[in-house]
Amino acid sequence: MADVISNAIPRRNSRQNKVRPWMTAAQEDFVRWRTFVEADGWLTPDTYGKEFAWFTNIPAVYLFNRIDMNDWSFVVAYVGMSTNLLQRMTGHPVLAEVAESGLYVQRWFKPTPREKLRAVERQYIQKFNPPWNIIGKKRGLDHP
Repeated sequence: MADVISNAIPRRNSRQNKVRPWMTAAQEDFVRWRTFVEADGWLTPDTYGKEFAWFTNIPAVYLFNRIDMNDWSFVVAYVGMSTNLLQRMTGHPVLAEVAESGLYVQRWFKPTPREKLRAVERQYIQKFNPPWNIIGKKRGLDHP
């Protein structure tokens, strides 16, 4: 995931490196990713911060971020879009698949005008290369 993060999110400056010397590289990547999505207008029902929002009947692009809480490593597992987000999140089959691993899955969404859904979804699929988006490949992560 670090290579995707490096391409998608600017590195911290040297002053910030001195502020959190206790953080692991995975924790730094997670903080940088979360800062990026928050600044980019993404919201989630899975937090208590300012980016908290419930799923409603709106058009939106959404993603599932799979996080290992032991070491804070993560992968944006899936990016999708829906004209009715609340309905789509009810029993989403990929969410169940991603969550099967026992890792924490954080759900994020970005309200998007209906006419821009496909283009915005494509943009984030290209940015994050999620392993559960299967067009032309096998779904999920490859394990050795």
